Amino acid sequence: MGDGFMVTAEVEIKDDEEQKLGVEKMIPMCRIKPRDDQPRESFDQGKLQELATSITSVGLVTAIEVRPIEDGGADYEVIEGGRRFIANLMLERKEVRCLIKPPYSDDEAWVHSLIANTCREGYTPRELVHQITRLQSMGWSNGEIASAFGRSEGWLYQYTKLQGLPEIILDMMAPSRPEKNRLKLAVAVLLAQIKDNELLQLEMARKICSEGMDVESALHLVSHDIGQRVGTMAQSPKADWNRFVTLSQQVGPRVDRIMNLPGTRFNEMFMERTADEVSTLHAKLLEACEGLKALSDVVGQIAKKKMAELGNE
Repeated sequence: MGDGFMVTAEVEIKDDEEQKLGVEKMIPMCRIKPRDDQPRESFDQGKLQELATSITSVGLVTAIEVRPIEDGGADYEVIEGGRRFIANLMLERKEVRCLIKPPYSDDEAWVHSLIANTCREGYTPRELVHQITRLQSMGWSNGEIASAFGRSEGWLYQYTKLQGLPEIILDMMAPSRPEKNRLKLAVAVLLAQIKDNELLQLEMARKICSEGMDVESALHLVSHDIGQRVGTMAQSPKADWNRFVTLSQQVGPRVDRIMNLPGTRFNEMFMERTADEVSTLHAKLLEACEGLKALSDVVGQIAKKKMAELGNE
Protein backbone atom coordinates (compact mmCIF):
# COMPACT_ATOMS: atom_id res chain seq x y z
CA MET A 1 0.00 0.00 0.00
CA GLY A 2 1.58 3.26 -1.08
CA ASP A 3 5.25 3.07 -0.06
CA GLY A 4 4.61 -0.45 1.08
CA PHE A 5 4.02 0.16 4.77
CA MET A 6 1.09 -1.16 6.72
CA VAL A 7 0.07 -0.44 10.29
CA THR A 8 2.30 -3.14 11.73
CA ALA A 9 1.71 -5.72 14.44
CA GLU A 10 2.57 -4.61 17.95
CA VAL A 11 5.99 -5.55 19.35
CA GLU A 12 7.75 -4.54 22.55
CA ILE A 13 10.30 -1.75 22.76
CA LYS A 14 12.97 -3.81 24.43
CA ASP A 15 15.13 -0.94 25.70
CA ASP A 16 12.31 0.67 27.70
CA GLU A 17 10.31 -1.62 29.95
CA GLU A 18 7.95 1.24 30.80
CA GLN A 19 6.75 1.50 27.20
CA LYS A 20 5.35 -1.98 26.62
CA LEU A 21 3.05 -2.02 23.64
CA GLY A 22 -0.56 -3.06 23.75
CA VAL A 23 -0.72 -2.19 27.45
CA GLU A 24 -3.18 0.29 28.96
CA LYS A 25 -1.78 2.50 31.69
CA MET A 26 -2.35 5.86 33.34
CA ILE A 27 0.03 8.46 31.90
CA PRO A 28 0.48 12.04 33.19
CA MET A 29 -1.08 14.55 30.79
CA CYS A 30 2.14 16.61 30.82
CA ARG A 31 3.98 13.71 29.16
CA ILE A 32 1.57 13.55 26.20
CA LYS A 33 1.35 15.88 23.21
CA PRO A 34 -1.43 16.08 20.60
CA ARG A 35 -0.66 15.46 16.92
CA ASP A 36 0.29 18.53 14.92
CA ASP A 37 -1.09 17.10 11.69
CA GLN A 38 -4.02 14.97 12.76
CA PRO A 39 -6.59 14.21 10.03
CA ARG A 40 -9.37 16.08 11.87
CA GLU A 41 -8.52 19.75 11.50
CA SER A 42 -11.26 21.29 13.64
CA PHE A 43 -13.41 20.30 16.59
CA ASP A 44 -16.96 21.30 17.47
CA GLN A 45 -16.70 23.05 20.85
CA GLY A 46 -20.24 22.09 21.82
CA LYS A 47 -19.56 18.41 21.21
CA LEU A 48 -16.27 18.63 23.08
CA GLN A 49 -18.17 19.99 26.09
CA GLU A 50 -20.69 17.14 25.79
CA LEU A 51 -17.81 14.66 25.73
CA ALA A 52 -16.23 16.25 28.80
CA THR A 53 -19.55 16.02 30.63
CA SER A 54 -19.84 12.35 29.66
CA ILE A 55 -16.32 11.61 30.91
CA THR A 56 -17.17 13.30 34.21
CA SER A 57 -20.29 11.14 34.54
CA VAL A 58 -19.11 7.70 33.40
CA GLY A 59 -15.36 8.04 33.02
CA LEU A 60 -13.21 7.50 29.94
CA VAL A 61 -14.79 4.50 28.22
CA THR A 62 -12.09 4.03 25.54
CA ALA A 63 -8.40 4.60 26.23
CA ILE A 64 -6.49 7.18 24.19
CA GLU A 65 -4.03 5.57 21.78
CA VAL A 66 -0.51 6.99 21.90
CA ARG A 67 2.87 6.23 20.32
CA PRO A 68 6.25 6.59 22.04
CA ILE A 69 8.25 9.58 20.78
CA GLU A 70 11.49 11.39 21.52
CA ASP A 71 10.40 15.00 21.73
CA GLY A 72 12.27 16.39 24.70
CA GLY A 73 9.16 17.77 26.34
CA ALA A 74 6.91 14.72 25.93
CA ASP A 75 7.25 10.95 25.87
CA TYR A 76 4.06 10.13 23.94
CA GLU A 77 1.98 11.53 21.10
CA VAL A 78 -1.75 11.02 20.58
CA ILE A 79 -2.47 9.01 17.43
CA GLU A 80 -6.15 8.24 18.09
CA GLY A 81 -8.50 9.91 20.55
CA GLY A 82 -7.72 13.58 19.98
CA ARG A 83 -11.20 14.67 21.11
CA ARG A 84 -10.92 12.58 24.28
CA PHE A 85 -7.51 14.10 25.00
CA ILE A 86 -8.82 17.67 24.59
CA ALA A 87 -11.85 16.86 26.77
CA ASN A 88 -9.53 15.66 29.55
CA LEU A 89 -7.50 18.86 29.21
CA MET A 90 -10.73 20.84 29.60
CA LEU A 91 -11.41 18.88 32.80
CA GLU A 92 -7.87 19.65 34.01
CA ARG A 93 -7.15 15.97 34.58
CA LYS A 94 -3.62 15.23 35.78
CA GLU A 95 -3.38 11.85 34.06
CA VAL A 96 -5.34 9.82 31.54
CA ARG A 97 -5.72 6.16 30.57
CA CYS A 98 -3.79 5.35 27.40
CA LEU A 99 -3.13 2.38 25.15
CA ILE A 100 0.50 2.33 24.04
CA LYS A 101 0.91 1.58 20.33
CA PRO A 102 4.09 0.88 18.31
CA PRO A 103 6.53 3.72 17.54
CA TYR A 104 4.93 4.38 14.16
CA SER A 105 6.55 6.72 11.66
CA ASP A 106 4.77 10.04 11.13
CA ASP A 107 2.97 8.74 8.02
CA GLU A 108 2.00 5.47 9.71
CA ALA A 109 0.63 7.29 12.74
CA TRP A 110 -1.35 9.67 10.53
CA VAL A 111 -2.86 6.77 8.54
CA HIS A 112 -3.70 4.90 11.73
CA SER A 113 -5.52 7.96 13.08
CA LEU A 114 -7.31 8.52 9.78
CA ILE A 115 -8.64 4.97 9.51
CA ALA A 116 -9.57 4.75 13.20
CA ASN A 117 -11.76 7.85 12.90
CA THR A 118 -13.32 7.17 9.50
CA CYS A 119 -16.25 5.22 10.97
CA ARG A 120 -16.89 7.79 13.69
CA GLU A 121 -18.03 11.40 13.41
CA GLY A 122 -17.73 12.38 9.75
CA TYR A 123 -14.93 14.48 8.36
CA THR A 124 -15.70 17.77 6.67
CA PRO A 125 -15.31 17.98 2.86
CA ARG A 126 -12.23 20.18 3.33
CA GLU A 127 -10.65 17.58 5.61
CA LEU A 128 -11.50 14.82 3.12
CA VAL A 129 -9.85 16.70 0.25
CA HIS A 130 -6.70 17.26 2.33
CA GLN A 131 -6.61 13.61 3.42
CA ILE A 132 -7.06 12.28 -0.12
CA THR A 133 -4.33 14.61 -1.39
CA ARG A 134 -1.90 13.40 1.28
CA LEU A 135 -2.65 9.72 0.61
CA GLN A 136 -2.05 10.34 -3.10
CA SER A 137 1.29 11.97 -2.30
CA MET A 138 2.18 8.84 -0.32
CA GLY A 139 1.63 6.73 -3.44
CA TRP A 140 -1.71 5.17 -2.57
CA SER A 141 -3.83 4.03 -5.51
CA ASN A 142 -7.43 5.17 -5.98
CA GLY A 143 -8.66 1.72 -4.98
CA GLU A 144 -6.63 1.75 -1.75
CA ILE A 145 -7.83 5.24 -0.83
CA ALA A 146 -11.49 4.42 -1.50
CA SER A 147 -11.17 1.21 0.53
CA ALA A 148 -9.60 3.08 3.47
CA PHE A 149 -12.69 5.31 3.64
CA GLY A 150 -15.06 2.39 3.02
CA ARG A 151 -16.32 4.11 -0.13
CA SER A 152 -16.48 3.52 -3.88
CA GLU A 153 -14.02 4.89 -6.42
CA GLY A 154 -16.92 6.96 -7.79
CA TRP A 155 -17.19 8.71 -4.41
CA LEU A 156 -13.43 9.27 -4.42
CA TYR A 157 -13.51 10.67 -7.94
CA GLN A 158 -15.96 13.39 -6.92
CA TYR A 159 -13.71 14.54 -4.08
CA THR A 160 -10.59 14.55 -6.25
CA LYS A 161 -12.44 17.00 -8.52
CA LEU A 162 -12.62 19.39 -5.54
CA GLN A 163 -8.86 19.55 -5.08
CA GLY A 164 -8.57 22.71 -7.17
CA LEU A 165 -11.28 24.66 -5.34
CA PRO A 166 -10.32 27.45 -2.90
CA GLU A 167 -10.46 26.52 0.79
CA ILE A 168 -13.19 29.09 1.42
CA ILE A 169 -15.50 27.27 -1.00
CA LEU A 170 -14.75 23.90 0.60
CA ASP A 171 -15.74 25.42 3.95
CA MET A 172 -19.14 26.33 2.45
CA MET A 173 -19.79 22.56 2.29
CA ALA A 174 -19.22 22.05 6.03
CA PRO A 175 -21.95 20.03 7.83
CA SER A 176 -22.02 22.74 10.52
CA ARG A 177 -23.61 25.18 8.06
CA PRO A 178 -27.43 25.28 7.86
CA GLU A 179 -28.68 22.77 5.27
CA LYS A 180 -30.31 25.48 3.17
CA ASN A 181 -27.10 27.52 2.95
CA ARG A 182 -24.70 24.63 2.49
CA LEU A 183 -22.96 24.08 -0.86
CA LYS A 184 -23.85 20.61 -2.15
CA LEU A 185 -21.27 18.17 -3.48
CA ALA A 186 -22.72 17.97 -7.02
CA VAL A 187 -22.66 21.76 -7.31
CA ALA A 188 -19.09 22.00 -5.98
CA VAL A 189 -17.93 19.39 -8.50
CA LEU A 190 -19.45 21.46 -11.30
CA LEU A 191 -17.89 24.68 -9.93
CA ALA A 192 -14.50 22.98 -10.14
CA GLN A 193 -14.94 22.83 -13.92
CA ILE A 194 -14.64 26.63 -14.08
CA LYS A 195 -10.91 26.80 -14.62
CA ASP A 196 -8.49 29.61 -13.75
CA ASN A 197 -11.11 31.91 -12.25
CA GLU A 198 -11.33 31.56 -8.48
CA LEU A 199 -13.11 34.89 -8.13
CA LEU A 200 -15.97 33.68 -10.35
CA GLN A 201 -16.12 30.35 -8.49
CA LEU A 202 -16.35 32.20 -5.18
CA GLU A 203 -18.95 34.66 -6.49
CA MET A 204 -21.19 31.83 -7.68
CA ALA A 205 -20.71 29.78 -4.51
CA ARG A 206 -21.65 32.75 -2.33
CA LYS A 207 -24.71 33.50 -4.46
CA ILE A 208 -25.88 29.87 -4.30
CA CYS A 209 -25.42 29.64 -0.52
CA SER A 210 -26.76 33.08 0.41
CA GLU A 211 -29.90 32.60 -1.68
CA GLY A 212 -30.39 29.02 -0.46
CA MET A 213 -30.67 27.70 -4.02
CA ASP A 214 -31.84 24.13 -4.46
CA VAL A 215 -29.49 21.76 -6.28
CA GLU A 216 -31.27 22.00 -9.63
CA SER A 217 -31.21 25.82 -9.67
CA ALA A 218 -27.57 25.90 -8.60
CA LEU A 219 -26.57 23.39 -11.26
CA HIS A 220 -28.43 25.42 -13.86
CA LEU A 221 -26.61 28.62 -12.80
CA VAL A 222 -23.16 27.04 -13.02
CA SER A 223 -23.91 25.01 -16.16
CA HIS A 224 -25.16 28.14 -17.91
CA ASP A 225 -21.85 29.91 -17.21
CA ILE A 226 -19.82 26.92 -18.39
CA GLY A 227 -22.01 26.73 -21.48
CA GLN A 228 -21.32 30.36 -22.28
CA ARG A 229 -17.59 29.75 -22.01
CA VAL A 230 -17.68 26.91 -24.55
CA GLY A 231 -20.41 28.48 -26.66
CA THR A 232 -18.07 29.14 -29.55
CA MET A 233 -18.40 25.47 -30.53
CA ALA A 234 -21.66 26.48 -32.24
CA GLN A 235 -22.57 29.75 -33.91
CA SER A 236 -26.29 29.93 -33.16
CA PRO A 237 -28.92 28.53 -30.75
CA LYS A 238 -30.23 26.32 -33.57
CA ALA A 239 -26.78 24.90 -34.22
CA ASP A 240 -26.28 24.35 -30.47
CA TRP A 241 -29.61 22.52 -30.31
CA ASN A 242 -28.79 20.29 -33.28
CA ARG A 243 -25.41 19.43 -31.79
CA PHE A 244 -27.05 18.65 -28.45
CA VAL A 245 -29.71 16.42 -30.05
CA THR A 246 -27.04 14.58 -32.05
CA LEU A 247 -25.08 13.96 -28.86
CA SER A 248 -28.15 12.60 -27.05
CA GLN A 249 -28.88 10.26 -29.98
CA GLN A 250 -25.34 8.92 -30.15
CA VAL A 251 -24.52 8.28 -26.49
CA GLY A 252 -27.01 5.45 -25.90
CA PRO A 253 -26.25 3.39 -29.03
CA ARG A 254 -22.49 3.75 -28.53
CA VAL A 255 -22.69 2.58 -24.93
CA ASP A 256 -25.00 -0.29 -25.95
CA ARG A 257 -22.51 -1.36 -28.62
CA ILE A 258 -19.83 -1.82 -25.96
CA MET A 259 -22.15 -3.39 -23.40
CA ASN A 260 -23.47 -5.92 -25.93
CA LEU A 261 -20.06 -7.29 -26.81
CA PRO A 262 -19.70 -11.02 -26.03
CA GLY A 263 -18.17 -11.53 -22.61
CA THR A 264 -14.96 -12.97 -24.01
CA ARG A 265 -14.43 -10.05 -26.40
CA PHE A 266 -15.15 -7.55 -23.63
CA ASN A 267 -12.59 -9.18 -21.34
CA GLU A 268 -10.02 -9.47 -24.14
CA MET A 269 -10.01 -5.67 -24.48
CA PHE A 270 -8.31 -5.42 -21.10
CA MET A 271 -5.87 -8.31 -21.33
CA GLU A 272 -2.94 -6.29 -22.73
CA ARG A 273 -3.83 -3.01 -21.05
CA THR A 274 -1.85 -1.77 -18.06
CA ALA A 275 -3.41 -0.90 -14.70
CA ASP A 276 -2.76 2.81 -15.39
CA GLU A 277 -4.57 2.61 -18.74
CA VAL A 278 -7.61 0.92 -17.20
CA SER A 279 -7.64 3.38 -14.27
CA THR A 280 -7.49 6.32 -16.71
CA LEU A 281 -10.38 4.88 -18.71
CA HIS A 282 -12.36 4.42 -15.51
CA ALA A 283 -11.72 8.02 -14.46
CA LYS A 284 -12.83 9.29 -17.88
CA LEU A 285 -16.05 7.27 -17.67
CA LEU A 286 -16.77 8.66 -14.21
CA GLU A 287 -16.14 12.18 -15.46
CA ALA A 288 -18.47 11.62 -18.41
CA CYS A 289 -21.18 10.22 -16.14
CA GLU A 290 -20.89 13.19 -13.79
CA GLY A 291 -21.14 15.60 -16.71
CA LEU A 292 -24.14 13.80 -18.20
CA LYS A 293 -25.86 13.72 -14.81
CA ALA A 294 -25.38 17.48 -14.35
CA LEU A 295 -26.58 18.08 -17.92
CA SER A 296 -29.59 15.85 -17.40
CA ASP A 297 -30.51 17.71 -14.19
CA VAL A 298 -30.42 21.05 -16.00
CA VAL A 299 -32.48 19.79 -18.95
CA GLY A 300 -34.97 18.22 -16.55
CA GLN A 301 -35.44 21.52 -14.78
CA ILE A 302 -36.02 23.30 -18.09
CA ALA A 303 -38.50 20.62 -19.15
CA LYS A 304 -40.48 21.08 -15.91
CA LYS A 305 -40.68 24.82 -16.47
CA LYS A 306 -41.80 24.31 -20.07
CA MET A 307 -44.52 21.87 -18.99
CA ALA A 308 -45.70 24.27 -16.28
CA GLU A 309 -45.91 27.10 -18.79
CA LEU A 310 -47.86 24.86 -21.14
CA GLY A 311 -50.33 24.01 -18.38
CA ASN A 312 -50.91 27.69 -17.64
CA GLU A 313 -51.81 28.58 -21.22
